[in-house]
Amino acid sequence: MLTRIFPLPAFDDEDLARSASQLRTVVLTMVGITTLYVVAWMILMPQFPNRIFSALPLYPLFIWLMYLIQRGKTKLASAIMVVGVWLILFFAAAFNGGVFAPGYSGMLITVLAAGIFMNREWANRIALLSVIGGGVYVLLEREGITPAADKFTDSTIMWLSQAVFFFVAANLLQMGTQQIASALKRAQYEIEQRRKTEERLRDAELLYRTLVEQTSVAIYRDAPDIDGTSIFISPQIMNMIGYSPEEFASEPTFWHSLLHPDDKKHALDTVRAVVTTGENIVSEYRLKSKSGSWVWLRDEAVVINDEQGKPLYIQGVFINITKQKEVEQQREALIKELEAKNTELERFTYTVSHDLKAPLITMGGFLGFLEKDALQGDIVKLKEDIFRISEANVKMQRLLNELLELSRIGRLMNAPEDVSFEQIVNDALARVGRRLEEKQIQVKTSGGPASVRGDRLRLVEVIQNLLDNAAKFIGEREHPQIEIGTEMSGDETVFFVRDNGIGIDPKFHDKIFDLFSKLDPHAEGTGIGLTLVKRIIEVHGGKIWVESELGKGATFYFTLPLNDKKIPE
Repeated sequence: MLTRIFPLPAFDDEDLARSASQLRTVVLTMVGITTLYVVAWMILMPQFPNRIFSALPLYPLFIWLMYLIQRGKTKLASAIMVVGVWLILFFAAAFNGGVFAPGYSGMLITVLAAGIFMNREWANRIALLSVIGGGVYVLLEREGITPAADKFTDSTIMWLSQAVFFFVAANLLQMGTQQIASALKRAQYEIEQRRKTEERLRDAELLYRTLVEQTSVAIYRDAPDIDGTSIFISPQIMNMIGYSPEEFASEPTFWHSLLHPDDKKHALDTVRAVVTTGENIVSEYRLKSKSGSWVWLRDEAVVINDEQGKPLYIQGVFINITKQKEVEQQREALIKELEAKNTELERFTYTVSHDLKAPLITMGGFLGFLEKDALQGDIVKLKEDIFRISEANVKMQRLLNELLELSRIGRLMNAPEDVSFEQIVNDALARVGRRLEEKQIQVKTSGGPASVRGDRLRLVEVIQNLLDNAAKFIGEREHPQIEIGTEMSGDETVFFVRDNGIGIDPKFHDKIFDLFSKLDPHAEGTGIGLTLVKRIIEVHGGKIWVESELGKGATFYFTLPLNDKKIPE
């Protein structure tokens, strides 16, 4: 009947369902045994109805317990069952024999129930109360407040009472055994789960080592703040820039000090942007390695949020893209070089076609005059025509030879060698010495000794052309002079050829190095000399420029690789 009134509901919590089921079984068992006890007592011991009345308060207690169990309040039901039964047994024993009463022995049942359904502390408390209660019985009996115990020591009474206790104790022991078995089963399950968890942890650790420690990229984790405070970085960073994870951990913003000055603002602005917007980032910047070189890194980062969408940290990877950047720079340099060469080729084609036409037009014109003068028999004009044609032919031949020479620079080079700049100057002076003597130009050298590495014959051509150019535009100076030497510009050695000639207007400083560029169209030469000089200097990895003003002479400065440096391929 009680099972129909108080059916056991299905609980989601497995422990709660098990505890409710066991507690319900105990209550139903106690109901059944108590009922049998009352019926047997009425039949066998009708002369002692007080025992029946002492058992009746148990029924309201059982109903209350079934109600609490149905509601899932097993802890409260356990406490009420243990305390309620103990109180009923306590008062029953107090008026039915004290420590010799069956009820006092029944208190052991409440100790067992407290240990099974509650905990060890509650079992100790109930045991202590039972001992104290027994002492109270003894004291009351000695004071004569309660009857003597031998009045109630009937064998039938003891048999019936102990039978009840045996069944209840057996039931409780069975449940205790079930709890122990269940606990062992749960322990085995937990051990198995722990073993599987440890295996998963080992697999995760292996995966971590594979992904984090054995990859070429460096994985990092930063705090979600505007400074990108470093929390973790994998050991691969040491292979990239030479600094260890411990060095990064020693100072949370250590990486700020490694940023390239040109990239620092961009890198930090990117971090602030990702923290502010929560968007993923891909950026590229340079970090200074421990060796002092700059390493290009590609930074790919993602913001990791918690369940509420609040940023937890920034997770990212560093990829070394230095080689890619070098390839890109080489490609861009090649593209610029090709563009420059195409521009130069266009200018060269136009200039050559223009300058080569002049001798051809001259020869064509005088060939017409030649025919006319020959028919007229004018020998004087005939000779003049032949001279003009020959002069135009020589000019064209010289143009073609110099163009051929210009085209060879960079393609046909002699093996580089270490040679003193003084020797180069002496070789050049030997070639133009007569011209300098004719114009009474004084040549002097200055600066310390310097040794360069390059194509000796080409470098002699550089000095020769610069001396020839200086002599050509020295003007009518009273004391014409050319100075050749070296000077230091910072840590760099700069060579120069300086004259006190007519000078060059600053607006033509770049134009004079162009092909066939002649500021004075009536001046001797083809206008290729300075172009040759510039090409030879650049092929050697140097640069050339001029500083001059009209009437104040000109100084041609240029740089060359010293003997401890290689010529660019």
